[in-house]
Amino acid sequence: MVNIKIKFVTEQLVHCQGRLVGDDIEFFLTFVYAQNDSAKRKELWDNLTSISINSALCVLGDFNTVLNLDERIGGNPANWEESRMFKNCLGECGLEDLPYEGSKYTWTNNQDLDHRIYSKLDRVLGNVEWLIKFDYKIFFMERGISDHSPMILKNLINEAPRHCFKYCDMWSLDPSFSKVVADIWNQQQEGYSMYQVVRKLKMLKGPLRRLNRSKFQHLDNQVDELRTKLHTVQEELKIKRDPVTLDIEKKVAYELNLKLKANLLLKHQQAKADWIVYGDHDSKLLFYAWLKKRKMLNQFSSLTNAKGDIVEGRAEVAKVLMDFYTKQLGVAKKTQDINEEIINMGLS
Repeated sequence: MVNIKIKFVTEQLVHCQGRLVGDDIEFFLTFVYAQNDSAKRKELWDNLTSISINSALCVLGDFNTVLNLDERIGGNPANWEESRMFKNCLGECGLEDLPYEGSKYTWTNNQDLDHRIYSKLDRVLGNVEWLIKFDYKIFFMERGISDHSPMILKNLINEAPRHCFKYCDMWSLDPSFSKVVADIWNQQQEGYSMYQVVRKLKMLKGPLRRLNRSKFQHLDNQVDELRTKLHTVQEELKIKRDPVTLDIEKKVAYELNLKLKANLLLKHQQAKADWIVYGDHDSKLLFYAWLKKRKMLNQFSSLTNAKGDIVEGRAEVAKVLMDFYTKQLGVAKKTQDINEEIINMGLS
């Protein structure tokens, strides 16, 4: 349940404050129905820009203009100046498209084929705080008898798939890493060379998972604890200068440096973005929001099956994928065993 309170209304938007019942999470929703006239839409851009909010904000509706020039098919080309004004507004508001599935083009004029126009006029936008607090993905459904595609905000919090095994670059920083790999790699395996490689890689999963659990879990907490410990040791050194305490300082500093490198490698690998190497440390909030958005973009919870029906849920989606690839690749067939006696007879 959600409590909604209207804050203010203009000709082109309704701005609301919301709160989840039984929770202390506050958020804001702005429903938009933009004018067809680009000159009148300037008032909408000004109104959106004037909304100064540090909480989670979602802006959704019919903006009656495209954001990018490739979001229109048919008719006159998209207007670059109108798109520029829209982009400037979103930049000032800190808004961007939330992850979505379904139709790219959300509106059509429903004319005959020679005069048919498709455009992306409807959007659901969010700021950094919204991306961090919520796990909503947008679904643009088929428009049916309407000229606009319905928009559904769906919570994906309970649909996260099981994580498959992924190699983490940070593991190589640990002194025991080489031995863990060597112990598995030096074991003798039967079969073809490629099969031996695959087998050894599978055998490595367990030891590497154990290494991760013992050395690299909760890296942020480890870094905080090591920083506190290093500070304590350095304070002790000011009072009591002895070789034992100095040795402890060196070991803690080494461990802290290793964990910091590991944390950076992990975040870099998760984001797959070079800019994290050069990024400002103060951009942590933006980075986590971007990372979360990327994760949601990589999830899909619905597919269209061979009959044209939309199926939802992990189990149903998996079945559609399995049926598709089974049809493409075929299934294994039982073949008759080779009769070695016939082969030994040779050609008659």
